[in-house]
Amino acid sequence: MYPFTRDGKWTKKTWGGTGSEHGKFHTCHAMTWDPRVEQMAVSDRANHRVEYFEIDQTSFDTFKYTKTIGNLPMGNGSLPCDIRVAPGPGNAGMAIVAVRPVLPTARAERR
Repeated sequence: MYPFTRDGKWTKKTWGGTGSEHGKFHTCHAMTWDPRVEQMAVSDRANHRVEYFEIDQTSFDTFKYTKTIGNLPMGNGSLPCDIRVAPGPGNAGMAIVAVRPVLPTARAERR
């Protein structure tokens, strides 16, 4: 991940990397700010999960893993591709995750 300031300047910091442990990504496919919990949500497609991070918005020095939403109710082998948070009144709202199902032939080809 390469964080940028609101005016588009790269902070010269990075976080994440390749892997399956928390805070690492196989395919970081999308990210969004979730105002319900004031954290960044990252869709990690090939690891079949969405991970959440606390971010220090003033210095970009803190990217702290907080939780994983895995085993999403999208069907076995689904790949989360995009994520958006639909705002609601107060702290209400709904995270919307677009998925691409993994077809049996695609699974066989990856082996």
